[in-house]
Amino acid sequence: MKDHFVICGWTPIAKVVFKELVSSGHNIAIVSEKLKDASEIKSMKGDLEVTIVQGDPSVEEMLKMANVGECHTAIVCTVDDTKNLIVSLHIKEMNPNARIIASIQREELKKTLKAAGVTYVASPDEMAGRLVASASFEPEVGAYHHHHD
Repeated sequence: MKDHFVICGWTPIAKVVFKELVSSGHNIAIVSEKLKDASEIKSMKGDLEVTIVQGDPSVEEMLKMANVGECHTAIVCTVDDTKNLIVSLHIKEMNPNARIIASIQREELKKTLKAAGVTYVASPDEMAGRLVASASFEPEVGAYHHHHD
């Protein structure tokens, strides 16, 4: 899977984003720690092929299994801010060109993430509304690829 969306964490925000991505037919990989999440994901994905990696997204091996290195956008929204920070930094390292959208509760961590090059940092409340409306669906998605020769 390439040029896909990777969702890290299975939270209410993740579900909203997932529904949107499924309805627009994007390829998606999800990294989530709980086994029961997999059955919920399967029930929501319709006919779309979705890669489900069961594991902790802050572990690089799990991100590799989701092929983060070749993803278009990563949406980082576990319930733990510190974990979101670690996951975002790993993704940035593995794929400097990926758009990274992170959900963070603590204001001071937002600055850290911005400094680390994360594309879009939002609080969970903002994420639910704005992310779905705009950040996930800028017109270039799908037609636009980051190629630096």
